[in-house]
Amino acid sequence: MLRGPTVFTANEQAAKLDTPDPIAVPVIPWETLVSAELRSQGQFEGLTQHVVDNWAQWKAWSLTEMPYEVPCPGEYANTLSAFDKLILMKGFRNELVQRSIAEFIIQEMGKFYVESPSTAMAVIYPQLSVSTPLIFVLTQGADPTSILLNFAADQGFADKIHPISLGQGQGPKAEQLIRTSMKEGEWVMLQNCHLARSWMPALEKIVLNFAEVIDEIHEDFRLFLTSMPAPYFPVSVLQNSVKLTVEPPRGMKANLKRSYTSIHQSTLDKFNAAGEGKPQTWRKLLFSLAFFHAAIQERRKFGPLGWNIRYQFNDSDLETTFTMLELFLESQDEVPWDALTFVTGHINYGGRVTDDNDRVCLLTTLGRYCCLDALKDGYKFSGSGLYYAPADGNIDTYRDYIETLPLNDSPEIYGLHGNANINYQNQESVRVIATILSIQPRLAQAAGGMTPDAIVLEKGRELLEQLPEPLDQRAGAKHLFV
Repeated sequence: MLRGPTVFTANEQAAKLDTPDPIAVPVIPWETLVSAELRSQGQFEGLTQHVVDNWAQWKAWSLTEMPYEVPCPGEYANTLSAFDKLILMKGFRNELVQRSIAEFIIQEMGKFYVESPSTAMAVIYPQLSVSTPLIFVLTQGADPTSILLNFAADQGFADKIHPISLGQGQGPKAEQLIRTSMKEGEWVMLQNCHLARSWMPALEKIVLNFAEVIDEIHEDFRLFLTSMPAPYFPVSVLQNSVKLTVEPPRGMKANLKRSYTSIHQSTLDKFNAAGEGKPQTWRKLLFSLAFFHAAIQERRKFGPLGWNIRYQFNDSDLETTFTMLELFLESQDEVPWDALTFVTGHINYGGRVTDDNDRVCLLTTLGRYCCLDALKDGYKFSGSGLYYAPADGNIDTYRDYIETLPLNDSPEIYGLHGNANINYQNQESVRVIATILSIQPRLAQAAGGMTPDAIVLEKGRELLEQLPEPLDQRAGAKHLFV
């Protein structure tokens, strides 16, 4: 099923029915349904005949917003399992396969397993030591620098952390910095290790040497590394380090959670300040600008419909905007809307934009979030009213509102038509299935032996018998499931 329709025998080819609507269900998706009927264990028996005979019902079902959540027509409403419906989605609505998989996981395992956890340095830091570095495995569009710098400031190491970007000629400087920091008890952050291929053997020797001179290293010393995945990165360093993958969040909810999790302590103190006037304006505009940042980030997934050029907006843009907002509010009696819009739209974010039409789109989008109405409770960011400015309160008030947002966004929040989602969802579904296929075993089945899938299932049953009872998230301490 993952690879699509199988090759039919002559008899199967002669017996199979034609698609009832070549536009709604093209030939290849239809043959996927035919294959499911022929190769299944009986749960799809008579499916294609039933679809042809009751096409009006099946068409109405397939055209609903999310067919996976709606009972199938006729007898199949009660006979198909949740997993069986995933196969139907591949035939009727391939663009919703990825979203249906997420719904399947929620039903079977819980919502906890489809939401990306936030990167919390406070949780990771206790696992580090003078001889155990932390490696940030980078992905496109993600930058952990601000996360680490903010954490260092919270720990009183703002003046004792030394970031250095590796590249040509930076290796000896990095070595000297590490030696000095080992004695002084300071932090070192080596950025972009993948750009210093020739220096990687030297890094390997340095990290392995930590264990031999551990008594001579100051107890406050820590080493942080950032690198894109690279085959020449020292394996021994990976084995002796804590690894953390920093991926850009996906969706409005994940973006806002990321922004409100990585807020600097000084920003948090100002956020929770009591009183009217400026503190309330600060909280409202902080949320509005975070929403703007999430919106322009997510527009990238729509390709040319979102931006003509795929710009690399990142967290540093939002932090700079927060800093400028704070300066404007402290220095002006009234909110300088024109100055705030110019600095945010033309400099902080606009500095990355090279296409004139994209610049117009950026400023138009910013105008929805950076305006006087954004200071009002309940101000709607979208026509449906699903996304709005929550009532003012402390930071937990805003975080609670963010938790109520849907996992799957409607394109309306980005100013796009609902059809814009179809192309994106198709690409995501293809990507998910291609990833699953890429990890499938490619060994041929031995004569009379078990298939690779059967071997995996048998091994899975053996492991399940050895496992203790699963942990109950609700009964455990909250900090264990961050």
